[in-house]
Amino acid sequence: MKKLILMLLVIATLVFMTVSVAFAADSSPTPDINTYLTWEFLGTMAGAVAATTLIVQFLKLPLDKVWKIPTRFLVYVIALLILLAVEIFSGTFSAERLILIILNAVIVATSAMGTYEATFKKLEGKTE
Repeated sequence: MKKLILMLLVIATLVFMTVSVAFAADSSPTPDINTYLTWEFLGTMAGAVAATTLIVQFLKLPLDKVWKIPTRFLVYVIALLILLAVEIFSGTFSAERLILIILNAVIVATSAMGTYEATFKKLEGKTE
């Protein structure tokens, strides 16, 4: 029970930090309270890492029940898809940027795995 409460507190803290970073990055004087994620925020390192970490945590357990996909591969694919979507929907995608997207996905994936190690892994290793 203590593990669950602590994990929920960590997740809530991450969500609040993500929202505050999104509002701080917004240059408008009154941020829209109904906007959670934007393409501009997902295009930043913090946004891509936060989204990748949360999506992998959401998908990993159900995918492990069906297929045994290596977590590093899953993290990289999700990071790559997020960065590709940002480039495509923001209208800046080009063949020249594809190499940068592939390399940036490595940075985002390793940062997301580090975020997992710093938060969730410590919670799983503790005993009551």
